[in-house]
Amino acid sequence: LVRGTVLSQRNHDALGVWVLMSGHLEVFRPTRAPCPDSTSTVQVFRWSRWSQSSFQSIPDSPRSFRDGPLEIVDEICLTSEDTMQSMNTVIASCCCEVLFIPKDGFFALLEQQPNLDRFTG
Repeated sequence: LVRGTVLSQRNHDALGVWVLMSGHLEVFRPTRAPCPDSTSTVQVFRWSRWSQSSFQSIPDSPRSFRDGPLEIVDEICLTSEDTMQSMNTVIASCCCEVLFIPKDGFFALLEQQPNLDRFTG
């Protein structure tokens, strides 16, 4: 992917899972407004597949940031065939290599190969 490619957009349908193989991702996450007149601010988290940066210093970060680097985007969408929305906006901050697993293809494979379902639960 080229720099600036949007992998996931907050509050939009998650179409599949992105797995970062190499490169850098940026996660944009709205936070509470600093004052009543402002609607929100944005926190930006950067992660490099090879740098092993830690997000443990972020006090109110979501579990995925505190427990380790971001390698997988929108994995929650593979837990159900129902429509799910992305939790964050994620973009490539430089040239990246990613693996995309489309949601519809994933569930079609499970339908064709029911034995695989035992590995997903």
